[in-house]
Amino acid sequence: MKKPVKYVNPLGNEVPPESVSAYDKSRDRIVRRIHAIWTKAHAQLRTAKVQTDANLDLIRKLAAKQSGVKLGGAKGYFQLRSFDGKIIVRFENVAVQEFDERLELVQRLINEAINDISETQVPDERIENLRMIALAAFRPRGREGKIDRQRVRDLLNIKVDHAKWRQAQDIIRECDRTIGHRAYVRVAVQAGAKSKPEPIILDICKV
Repeated sequence: MKKPVKYVNPLGNEVPPESVSAYDKSRDRIVRRIHAIWTKAHAQLRTAKVQTDANLDLIRKLAAKQSGVKLGGAKGYFQLRSFDGKIIVRFENVAVQEFDERLELVQRLINEAINDISETQVPDERIENLRMIALAAFRPRGREGKIDRQRVRDLLNIKVDHAKWRQAQDIIRECDRTIGHRAYVRVAVQAGAKSKPEPIILDICKV
């Protein structure tokens, strides 16, 4: 005998089936169906990751045992190909980096240095360029509103004869930290010797 469907509203109260509209019942059924599909796919991806990591560990051990080679080296990157050269597997261990809370002080010192220079010198194109570069370096980017770390680092390459600018550069070097590592595995297939490798995409938005 089929178990009757229970409907519980967002407040946690059970609602009798006869009080739920046909559309709400259909929507609930479809949403739960999609949820089941995604849950299954998530579990499959987790299994794929575990199996992939196990095989990468195996090739590392084989390379070390048979050839005396440590795959990845200091940077943790290596690439494998199938015998026919068509399947490419890339592994990369990427450092996760961030600036600490002193970045706010860096921004203030940079702005103060530019303001000091503009007050003591005749405004020219270089000062305005510095101002634009500083604005771009600390402008939040993307949906997450993160600062482009490379643009901040680029400030280290700009020589400005001002104590606050040099102090800001020193703080940039000090507050740029590695907080961990993230491993990436990418698989691609190359149809022919002159073909471009086509990645196997596991992002559902790009399939």
